[in-house]
Amino acid sequence: MKNAFKQLKQTDVRGSRQVVTGPGKHSKKINNLFYLTLIILLLPLSSWGDTSVAGKRGETIKPDKEVRSVIRAADGYAYLGENVTLKEARRIAELEAKRSILEGVEAYVESKSKVTDGVLDFDVIQSETGGKISVLEHKDYGLEGLRYHYWIKAEVKYGMKPEPSVSQQKQKSGIWNSPHAPLTVRVWTKKRVFTNGEKMLIYIEGNRDFYARVVDFLSDGNIVQLLPNTHRKDNFFKGGVIHQIPDSSKGDAFELEISPPFGKDRIVVYASTKPLGEVSTAGLGNGMRLYQGTKAQISKSTRGIIIRAQSGSNSRESDGNAEFIESEWEINTVEN
Repeated sequence: MKNAFKQLKQTDVRGSRQVVTGPGKHSKKINNLFYLTLIILLLPLSSWGDTSVAGKRGETIKPDKEVRSVIRAADGYAYLGENVTLKEARRIAELEAKRSILEGVEAYVESKSKVTDGVLDFDVIQSETGGKISVLEHKDYGLEGLRYHYWIKAEVKYGMKPEPSVSQQKQKSGIWNSPHAPLTVRVWTKKRVFTNGEKMLIYIEGNRDFYARVVDFLSDGNIVQLLPNTHRKDNFFKGGVIHQIPDSSKGDAFELEISPPFGKDRIVVYASTKPLGEVSTAGLGNGMRLYQGTKAQISKSTRGIIIRAQSGSNSRESDGNAEFIESEWEINTVEN
C-alpha cells in the first residue's frame, strides 16, 4: 500500500551505508499502528535552514489549550470520640486532608502571583465532577491509636487572570520572564500548516526551570512521545531558554517530516517543577517512543509526581507543591 508504511532511514554505525525500512521488495514490514503523520529520518539538522522562531520575531504565541495546576500532598486526621464513629472519623480525616490541600494551594499560588510589573489574580477552577480537588492518589492508614489517619495527593487547577497581554508576550515581560511567577511553559512551531514532505521543528520555553514530556497526538489516533526518548533521556530544561525538538546536539536521532495520513495533530507539553511520573512506552525507531494508551491515561500517569516527605514527617509523602502545566499546540498537515 503506497505511503502506508512509515519509513525509517538510519545510517549504519559501521560505515556510511544507509539502511532504509519501507514498502520495498526487500523491506521489513512495520506494524500497521505505525501509519503516522510524521516520517522520522536520520538527517543533519543543518538541512532545515532557518530555525528562527515565532517568539523571536515578536509574534504572539498563544496555546490552543492550557491547563495550570498544583499537585500537593497532605495528611488528614480525626479523633474517635463519643459521637464520632470509625466511619465518621475516616470521612472527617479525608475532608481534613482535602481542606489542607486546597488552602495550601491557594496560598502557594497567591505567593507566586506577584511579578515585577504588578500582581496577577487567579481563580481556583471547579473540576468536571463539581469539586475543586481531583484526587490522584490516596492512602487509608486507618487508626493510629485513637486517631484516624488518611493521606491524599491531589491536583488543584487554577487559571490566571488577566491572561498575559500581547505586549507582554512580545516583550517577554511579566509572567513570561519572571522566575517568581507561576510556571509557564509554551510549545509552538514556526507555522500552523505543513505540507507533505516539509520538515518540522518544535520549540518549548519556560519562565523557570522545568521537567517536560512532549507528546504528539497524531491525526490517526497514535500517540508518539518525542521527549524523553531512547537517545535523549534527560527531560530537565532550563528556564528562559528556547529548546528545540529534534536537536541532534542533544542526542536526538530523528527528523520530523510530514507524510500521510493528513489532518490535525496536537502537540502537548506536560511540564512541572518536579520530575514527572513514569509512563510505559514501546520503541518506535530512531529513539522515538510509542504510547499504547489514551490521552487521559498518559495525562494521569504523567501527573504521578513524587512529592518527597519533609523532615520529621511520618508519612511516606508530606505537604509539598509541584507546579504543573499542560500546554497544547495544534497543527494541520495537508497534501499540498
